[in-house]
Amino acid sequence: MPQKTVKTSSSGSGEQSNGRHLKVVATGYSLIGDSQGSDGDPLTATGTYPATGRTIAVDPNVIPLGSTVYIPALGGSFKAEDTGGAIDGNHIDVYMANGDIARQWGRKTLDIYVQ
Repeated sequence: MPQKTVKTSSSGSGEQSNGRHLKVVATGYSLIGDSQGSDGDPLTATGTYPATGRTIAVDPNVIPLGSTVYIPALGGSFKAEDTGGAIDGNHIDVYMANGDIARQWGRKTLDIYVQ
């Protein structure tokens, strides 16, 4: 899939981003227990505690850990702080408040910009 560097701004927020454009499959994940139990270890691959609205899991061969990633559909920037066994290629997981919310959010194809 071709990658290009673009400048984009989100409508209404005034936030602008320069970055490498990727189209990714995004799913939700959580490390907080819910009706089906916890989804994993309480620390991310970078040693941080994950946070809703900040943490994403990535394939570090595609998006380096520590990168800032602007996701227009979610209205903001996130940090590539985690990895996962199912994260391969152009796939990210977006950290959510709990597993029930993550499963309800489902699977989406999104445009992202890696800064």
